[in-house]
Amino acid sequence: MDMRSDSLPVSIDTKQDAADQERHTHIQMSQSRNLTQAIEAAVLRVLKGGPASKAQIATAVKKQLADANMNTLTGQIHALKERRQIKSPRRGWWELSKVGDRQKKRAGVPATKSTTKTGKVATIEKLVLNLLKDGQRRRSEIIHALRLRHPELNPNTMNGTINGLGQKKQIVRGEYGFWSLAALKDSPVADGARLSPPAKGPKTLEGDFYKPFAEWLVNDVLECTRAETLGGNVLGRKWGTPDVIGVYRVDHRGIYKQGEIAAFVSAEIKLDPSEPITAFGQACSYLLFSHKVYLVLPNTTTPADKTTIELLCGIVGLGPVFFDPKDVHNPDFEIRVRPSQREPDAGRLNDLLRSDVIYKRLMQ
Repeated sequence: MDMRSDSLPVSIDTKQDAADQERHTHIQMSQSRNLTQAIEAAVLRVLKGGPASKAQIATAVKKQLADANMNTLTGQIHALKERRQIKSPRRGWWELSKVGDRQKKRAGVPATKSTTKTGKVATIEKLVLNLLKDGQRRRSEIIHALRLRHPELNPNTMNGTINGLGQKKQIVRGEYGFWSLAALKDSPVADGARLSPPAKGPKTLEGDFYKPFAEWLVNDVLECTRAETLGGNVLGRKWGTPDVIGVYRVDHRGIYKQGEIAAFVSAEIKLDPSEPITAFGQACSYLLFSHKVYLVLPNTTTPADKTTIELLCGIVGLGPVFFDPKDVHNPDFEIRVRPSQREPDAGRLNDLLRSDVIYKRLMQ
């Protein structure tokens, strides 16, 4: 009797705990379900306003639902994608899918004109024709410009529209894959001349870009441990004075040391886009005393000249770099290919190092 009376309260307490646990679990599941439904609704509301990146969606949802976390949001985005309510036109961006548009229509919300295929094609055609009014462009450059202005557009639609303009003879593809307006196919622009008339007088001087490039060699691409500006006829040699010269010295704390000086780096910089071949010839002469040589030209160089320079640099091992000639403070140096490292002529390099100018600036 005593054993049964003692076990009875224990049995009642166990059942009560199990019921409380079940009720608590049910409440948690209900709250979680309500939160996921709220997140889905918030995502759809955001995308009704147009395509948005995942970060933009997260920011907007957080403003509406403070309890939403990134993991739950990501899960619901993929759930909406599986149900074909949203789609990703390109990596990192989301928009309402066609199924979503139909659902909007049933709800009485008309689809915007930009979601129709005809509207997209017309938009792309207009942009492409406007871009090519400024001169020749590669297909990749056209696609990049379109994505910057309209990230929601599908790359396949962009490529198809460009091909369609070509079939309609509105644009033509010329040498090395450059596209231009059909009306300009026989003009100097299509033949590789300047894309714009030369300025009457440059606002900046070529020498203004020497120091920024020297700093770029040391701080950005880490090609030199020290770089200095020269230019002009400092060394008394017309073909032997680089605009920028630098040296890469092995860290004295390094374990492996093949030599104290690993490389001498030279650079030829030109501000005038009409002198790429002259600059190329001067840069080639620096190979006599340099391990690496950079050829630095303005990005206003014509596309055809850029292609030619890149091909020539690849043959002899120069490193082509293009920059913005309009901004001295931020030239935005863009390296296309790293230069090849080769052994210079020992006699020419020693002659260079005997110069007080070079020795004091680089070696001391």
